[in-house]
Amino acid sequence: MAKVLNLFAFFFLLFCTCIKLVALISGRQGLFELNLKRQKSLKTWHVYNNARKLQKNSSSSNPRSFGEDGLQQIPPKTLLESTEQLDWMGIYARIANLGYCLDNNEIGKVVPDDQVKADAFLVNKEIMVFFKSPELSIEAWTQRKNTMVVYDFSRALQLKVDQVWYENTLIFKNVLLKKIDSLISKGNLDKNEISVSFTGHGIGGAYAVLAALEFLREVVGIFRTKLDINIYLYTFGQPRIGNAAFSSFVTDFLAMHRITHTNDRVPQFPLVDDKGEKYYHHDTEYWIAHDCNCLETNTTTEYVVYECPGYELEWGDIREHPDCNSKQRGSEEDAIRAHYGSYFGTTMEDCKSIWQRWW
Repeated sequence: MAKVLNLFAFFFLLFCTCIKLVALISGRQGLFELNLKRQKSLKTWHVYNNARKLQKNSSSSNPRSFGEDGLQQIPPKTLLESTEQLDWMGIYARIANLGYCLDNNEIGKVVPDDQVKADAFLVNKEIMVFFKSPELSIEAWTQRKNTMVVYDFSRALQLKVDQVWYENTLIFKNVLLKKIDSLISKGNLDKNEISVSFTGHGIGGAYAVLAALEFLREVVGIFRTKLDINIYLYTFGQPRIGNAAFSSFVTDFLAMHRITHTNDRVPQFPLVDDKGEKYYHHDTEYWIAHDCNCLETNTTTEYVVYECPGYELEWGDIREHPDCNSKQRGSEEDAIRAHYGSYFGTTMEDCKSIWQRWW
């Protein structure tokens, strides 16, 4: 009798395992997502780091490496030589600049202080969402009261983001999601065949990241359990958004291109919140070390751009590359000039530069 019971138990466990595998493969109710919500500590987050493999266009991974002295080696910055990547950055720079040309600020109207400007349009099978927001002076950044709140995904992960930007995102996200859905319907598109890109300049870049995360969570599913579509994210002169755990989360789940310009100081803020917790950037940074006036030549090849991988000092603590934007200084006048470009021939706030050099 005991052998029969053991045999029955074995086949029962085998059956349950098969059912779970089928459910996982078919994407029903995402077992990964279910397990993720059960996590009680950031320390176990590495188990799900492989989730980036499920994303077709994930950002580059830069694992830690140590020298003979036991100290962590900072990965070298590398010269970006891909003209295709540079050209795409130039295209998205012009889209980000559209935020400064908005007359009908449909999405931003729902935010009480009207600081957010955003819109979206459809090109072929790609929906492009762009954001713009008023910028702060260097003095205003240093005097700004920074407060981080828990990002409402999983409290166990301790993701924290800037309170003002997050609250504004929650206000406008429903309008934005309806706008995207209307573009899909208008174009008579299959939701599984589209791509959605988010882009923005300055604080608009911060809103682009938060909006992309909301779209990922609400529409796509954090592990692509609802839809299997590509999400692209390009930001220009974007400030830091959240804590170390949040920066790791963004790096793992979004195909991120964070472009910085020479000695622009905006990406170097905020530093810490009102409780002393540090803000961090996510990967991957692309630093324009030298630009040119390319309006006439209509090329991005004259720009000197470095790919600057972040590196991990301790668990979940991704730091910016010290040889790129984070250590650059200069006068406030120079920093402001650097913040607005030129980004591959586009000067932010200058609508004319878009039409002079459109694709």
